[in-house]
Amino acid sequence: MALIECPDCHKRISASAAACIHCGRPLAVSRTAKPAQTTRTGGKWEAAGFLMMLGGFAAAATQSTTGIALGMIGLPGGFIVFLIGRFK
Repeated sequence: MALIECPDCHKRISASAAACIHCGRPLAVSRTAKPAQTTRTGGKWEAAGFLMMLGGFAAAATQSTTGIALGMIGLPGGFIVFLIGRFK
């Protein structure tokens, strides 16, 4: 807690006080601006990538040649789409 000097009575008071506790002079309380909140927009991309990865796992689990080929496409493709959504 920082202490400042009251402009009127010259006594030390808290920098966060709204008024001097000794003489009652109102003080301008400096408020720091809140940082702007950022909103992420990649949630749909993440969901699509996750579903692509699940589909790749399911296709590869069939143990057929076509399923394994779809799994080899779906898994890395879904991961890439997921990462795009994660950092978007």
